[in-house]
Amino acid sequence: MFMNSVIDLTAYLPEQPAPRRRKRKFGSIAAAVETVVTLLMGIGFLLALTAFLLAL
Repeated sequence: MFMNSVIDLTAYLPEQPAPRRRKRKFGSIAAAVETVVTLLMGIGFLLALTAFLLAL
């Protein structure tokens, strides 16, 4: 019964176009380096947080 109602509700949803996938293009080497540094800082923060929580 539940699946029938879900299938019936999908018939009333407006049809939406498929989302466009944006290709990320770096304008320069500096943008790529900035992204890598940001990711490394995030990973470092998570490792430090994990070490702190394990030390408790």
